[in-house]
Amino acid sequence: MAASTAALDDVEEVARAAVQAISALWPPQPSQQSEFALDAMLAKLEPGPLGAQLRCEILLVLPRLTGCSRSKATSAATACLVDPDVSVSNAAVQAIRKLSQRGDTALEEALLRYAGHEDVEVRRSVVELLGLVATGGSRAEATLRSLQEDEELSSVAASALRRIP
Repeated sequence: MAASTAALDDVEEVARAAVQAISALWPPQPSQQSEFALDAMLAKLEPGPLGAQLRCEILLVLPRLTGCSRSKATSAATACLVDPDVSVSNAAVQAIRKLSQRGDTALEEALLRYAGHEDVEVRRSVVELLGLVATGGSRAEATLRSLQEDEELSSVAASALRRIP
């Protein structure tokens, strides 16, 4: 058991170093190769044997991959909001904060899918992030207004609404 745990730790360390190396070599302009590499990295975000630390490393490097498809990256990061490991969901929030752009309707829709999630921490993160992308009159703004009535989310929703221009 200890040997397999040590081997897994070694694999995670090598994978972490690879993620950092890839981000340093990432081309500034999108290319077929960079899209292929991005797809391979995003596939590693699925919970599995490589562990939470690798998923966190990938999420934290996503915003630096300027040549990548922002919509693919934000979609993958949004799916990680519900990761069973809290460190991964926290890394997803950080990545989305850096990747978000006001008026990004694709990200807004992706976040709205989790607005009714059973976990209050997921909902709290979603509400906070909606405040970064929502625009006046959007569905996200309406959702935030309705969440002001939610006892657990009222202050976060009010804060998110204040950020909407």
